[in-house]
Amino acid sequence: MTDERLLAELKTEVEGLSAEKTAVLCVGNPMRGDDGFGPAVFAALSGRIESALFDGAEAPENLLGALARLEPRLVVVVDAVVFGGAPGELALLEPGGMRTDGFDTHTASLSIISEFMREACGASLRVLAVQPACTELGTPLAPEVDEAVGRAADILAAALP
Repeated sequence: MTDERLLAELKTEVEGLSAEKTAVLCVGNPMRGDDGFGPAVFAALSGRIESALFDGAEAPENLLGALARLEPRLVVVVDAVVFGGAPGELALLEPGGMRTDGFDTHTASLSIISEFMREACGASLRVLAVQPACTELGTPLAPEVDEAVGRAADILAAALP
């Protein structure tokens, strides 16, 4: 998916929603290479949007109560997800049935987060995903994923209130 198409799709999702009704939840572990994409986007996006912005790190489930209390209509999760693209490729995905790369017992799957948000406050969830190249412990972001951080932050800043 091209960045322009991704931006257009995200703008369609956000159309008619105020900043109070949108939120961004960045997910990932910076100690595991490209899994640090979400926290890197959080840092690049901070101060650029009025929508609520959360750094869920490797335990986003810890923020679900605070997020639900905001009663958003749309939550955009930013994460590294193996979806079959080229490393650094961005995609806007539905959460159903997906699990993040490196899923473990301490990280809720995106489908569980989506179900919780839908039941708690009627929010829909979309995933702004990057295709990781490497999620090995102790590695930095791959160059393609590092470059995608700025692109993802720019797309979110352009699409969200």
